[in-house]
Amino acid sequence: PRVKAGLAGALLHKGDPLGAIPLFDEAERAGAAAGSIAADRGLAYDLVGDNETAQKYYRLALARGTDPDI
Repeated sequence: PRVKAGLAGALLHKGDPLGAIPLFDEAERAGAAAGSIAADRGLAYDLVGDNETAQKYYRLALARGTDPDI
């Protein structure tokens, strides 16, 4: 799960949120904690225009602690 999550994060930060989203899904199915990838996953959904799903992941990320970026 860490490799999938890492690849997803790398794609996201290289400007490919569409490529990152399925990898975030695969990382979670492989056992990654949803909260640990929630901030980047939310950003990916935000960048593709799915703000409702993005907000779901941002709330999950914020539940883990405060983060001024989120």
